[in-house]
Amino acid sequence: MDDFVDVEMIKDGARTQGRHKLPLKIGRGTGNSIRIGHEPNDQTVSRVHTVIELSGGRLQIVDKSTNGTLYNGRSMKTGEAVEFNDGDRFEIRGHQFRVARAKRDPSIPISFYAAIRLGGEQKLFPVGETLLLCVKSANGIRFEEAPMTPGTNFQDIIGRQRLEGENLIAVIHAGGKLGVVKSAADAKAPVVVNNHTQVKNGMQVDLRPLDVVSVGGVPVDILLPDMKASRCHNHTCRLLNPYDPHGNCRWCGHRLTEGVTEIAAVRKKR
Repeated sequence: MDDFVDVEMIKDGARTQGRHKLPLKIGRGTGNSIRIGHEPNDQTVSRVHTVIELSGGRLQIVDKSTNGTLYNGRSMKTGEAVEFNDGDRFEIRGHQFRVARAKRDPSIPISFYAAIRLGGEQKLFPVGETLLLCVKSANGIRFEEAPMTPGTNFQDIIGRQRLEGENLIAVIHAGGKLGVVKSAADAKAPVVVNNHTQVKNGMQVDLRPLDVVSVGGVPVDILLPDMKASRCHNHTCRLLNPYDPHGNCRWCGHRLTEGVTEIAAVRKKR
């Protein structure tokens, strides 16, 4: 959740809330995280008025406007950047904002982990309160977390995550008996479960523990907390099995050998 902030906005007594990816951009233009001053058109609100971003791991507020941002009791100057304290408030032309770093809700359990090997190291994405975006970019396939909210759909994701110049391939999220992989309607890369179930564009497939989802050729392992598994060493298979270093692969029958079989282990977060 390090890249997300929870935002509360108050205007004329009306209060709205949302979770947004950093950098948080507020202004009149269409490319902002939060648009204000566009209905009706208010020229005193700049196209990009105020930005909340990370600098050295800490939040900072940057004024991009011609009419200033009220913060800490004064109007910031154009281009000015100052450290922003978590949970602070600021004001833009009658709109009051409170911004705080997003935190995981301990009451929402982690349904499963999506495990991906990047550069030889396993990276774990907890899925439950958040979902996993699978995105095709100019540099290949990349993965990132996004908040899972009621009614989440691809257009919301594209808008909130600002995937300009990239193509959303699929989303992996909690649902059904465990999880779901959903292929985007205009996905530009194949999505296949366990080497044989193709997830056609706009369709979805339910997931089970130890499934392997291939997203554009990159395998994503579906693991429960504290689960370990034996990966088949057959290069044409490479699927997961319940841990048994001396058995046979349930998919292709290849012998599972402890010395060469990768063990996928997850330690539960407490």
